[in-house]
This record gives sequence, C-alpha cells and structure tokens, in this order.
Amino acid sequence: MLKKVRRILTISALVLSVMAMFSCSRRAESGYKTIPYVNSLLADSLPQLRTLAASGGKSSGSVVLAGDPVACLRLSERMMISDEFDNIDARKAPDGLPDFSGETMVSLLDFARIPYDSLTTTAAGRGSLRKYAVMNALSALRIPGGCKILIICSPALSEYGGSDVANLFERIGCDVPVVHSSAPTYSFTEACFREMRDKNIFTHNISYPAARLLMAVRDSSDSGVSVLPFVDSLVPASFPDTVGVLAPNTYYSNVIQNQR
Repeated sequence: MLKKVRRILTISALVLSVMAMFSCSRRAESGYKTIPYVNSLLADSLPQLRTLAASGGKSSGSVVLAGDPVACLRLSERMMISDEFDNIDARKAPDGLPDFSGETMVSLLDFARIPYDSLTTTAAGRGSLRKYAVMNALSALRIPGGCKILIICSPALSEYGGSDVANLFERIGCDVPVVHSSAPTYSFTEACFREMRDKNIFTHNISYPAARLLMAVRDSSDSGVSVLPFVDSLVPASFPDTVGVLAPNTYYSNVIQNQR
C-alpha cells in the first residue's frame, strides 16, 4: 500500500513538473515582459492598487472609453444609439431598445499624450505607449462611481499597451474586463456587449444611455497630467473639430449630466 502511494506521488510530481515547464515555455514563446513602470507601481503602491481594484467591475459602474479623443467620441456616439442585439437573449437582432440601455459611457479623452501614432516608430516611443495605456487604465479605475469595463480606444495603445493593462489588472486582483484591439474591423460595441453579458454587469435599467466626458490635460505649471471634467476651452487648437460636432449625442448628454 505504501509503495502504491509513493508511486502515485511520484507520478503526480512528474506531471506537475511537466506542466510547469510547459507554462514557462509558453511565457518565453510569447516574449511578454512587464514594463518597469508596472513593476514600480506594484512595489510602491500595491495595497492602494488593490483597494482601487476592489471598486471596479461592478454593475453599478460606468463603461469607460479611454485613449484617443476622436476614437473615444466616435465609439461613445455609436454606443449611445446602438441597437444590434436583443437585450433579453443576446441574439444579434435589433429589438427597439438601445443595447446599452441604462448604461453610462464615460469617455476619458487623452489630450495630454496624443498623437499616439507618432510614437510607434521607435522602441522608446512604443515603451511610452505601453506606459500611457496603463496610466489611462488607472485613471479609469479612479472615476467617481467606478469602472465596470474598460475599452482602450486607440489601435496603437491597444497593440502596445493592452497586454500591460490586462497584466496589471490580473496582478492587483481587478475584475474590470479590458476590451482592446488594433484590428480595423474589430467591433468594440459587440465585444463590449458580449463581455458585459458574460460578466452580468449590465445595470438592467430601461432608460436611454447617458454619457460623461473627462479629459486628460497637461498641467501648466509642470509636466504632469491632470484628469478633469470636460471643458471646451481646454481642448487644444490642433483638435480636428469641436466635440459637439463629432459626437452631438454624447456632448448633449454630458451637458445634461453636469446640470444634475
């Protein structure tokens, strides 16, 4: 009997060893390596990050769109009126009710660090994109009311920083799903809808979707970045159009939300 137990333990140890080798091999094949910024955050602020993480991923939170201002606004505008799915059984068939009924879309417009595309040509620039994606994600977790799901709105941020955000969230125990893709045909509305359905984080309120606008801007006194409620006068002159023209439903909803 004792020999049999020893044999089973030996076989189990061998199996676990093989599984560990396979896991290490997969990590090596992926070539993923955490950026120093994330390691620094975890070393210096892990308790605070875990507290911050605990507030996210709840149905009472907001859908947060973070990144390139134009991409955020265009996606917010689509999500305000999207009716691609049946809200009861999730079939891909319109039912006359907005897909994101009762939800609040918060756009975090990163005016401080754009244009992202100019950073993709050098290793240092790509490293900055990874850091910026994490910074935007942390700002998303800090919004009042909490973040239920995060959408990274930029092909460049998604390609270079999406994995870093997912890695950070996993390491701090954050349940906020991260939607990101650099593919031009990727449907963020569908991915968000299905992820929220899978996690059961819809509000289940029947009302028109609402929108709020935040903006990341450079501080005038130093090189820091502040996240503020949206103010027209702080939009850079280089921005291609007014927010009200690019996303009228989003802009109007934000005005209404600020009056409450």
